[in-house]
Amino acid sequence: MIQKERIKVLNKKEMKKGAYVLYLMQASQRAEYNHALEYTIMKANELRQPIIVFFGITDHFPELRNDPTLDYLSHMSPYLHFGQISPLYIAPKVLKTGSPGVEAFLEELIIRRELSMNFVFYNEKYDSLDAIPEWSKKTLRTHQKDKCQSL
Repeated sequence: MIQKERIKVLNKKEMKKGAYVLYLMQASQRAEYNHALEYTIMKANELRQPIIVFFGITDHFPELRNDPTLDYLSHMSPYLHFGQISPLYIAPKVLKTGSPGVEAFLEELIIRRELSMNFVFYNEKYDSLDAIPEWSKKTLRTHQKDKCQSL
């Protein structure tokens, strides 16, 4: 059962009869304890219609992804992390979108994620300072006693 306070009516338009019930997925992509998905399933069952799930990456991804007050993230991290979807599957799909966010998304998906995964896999000392180059150790030693302003 879905509590009434969990349902937010976004407009006063009458529901139209169609070929399916659309579920727009931007956040809360879990299959369990997802009230929006449960409500969609309930409505689809009432109407005896299939559910179409749409997961969208926004067009404004590169400029707005770092603004914590906005929801301009792909929300793919947990699915990538737990192996539910492959970067090899996502990358070609993203390339086909023509979105201005393609370059930034792929940079994060391929460069940041995959290179870090390879670093950890191939470097036995990935979790210690022994893994970093000598020049960075020297910089750390040089600035070890620097006074830092507290926030």
